[in-house]
Amino acid sequence: MLKSIELEIVKKYINKSKQERIIWELNNPKKRRNIMLERFSSPEIFDNNCIRLVDYMPPNELERYLFQLSRVEEVYFIGEDYIGELSLREATLKANTGELCIIYCGKGIGYYQGEQEQGKPPRYLLQKK
Repeated sequence: MLKSIELEIVKKYINKSKQERIIWELNNPKKRRNIMLERFSSPEIFDNNCIRLVDYMPPNELERYLFQLSRVEEVYFIGEDYIGELSLREATLKANTGELCIIYCGKGIGYYQGEQEQGKPPRYLLQKK
């Protein structure tokens, strides 16, 4: 079930003090629509032990990089205008537009793209065993 994937993402990557609120918002249809903009605009929401800054990669390189780490072609995407399953290719193409997003590959591997304030948006590998 998709809700279990969202719970897994929150439990793996989000600071413990923020988890309960984010789970509630993901389960609330009104709040869910804007969760990326309201809660994930800054990387400070993530546990420091699982987030690592990465350089910009074009979509095909990002796809290859995430595939090498996870060996999956279907991912879970949490973005500004869509939450659900996508192919890894579709997810990396959406991320390339500068969209604030999380791409979750499973197996503790994810990618986060933050809000663009100036220059390029910050990009991070999310990894937790």
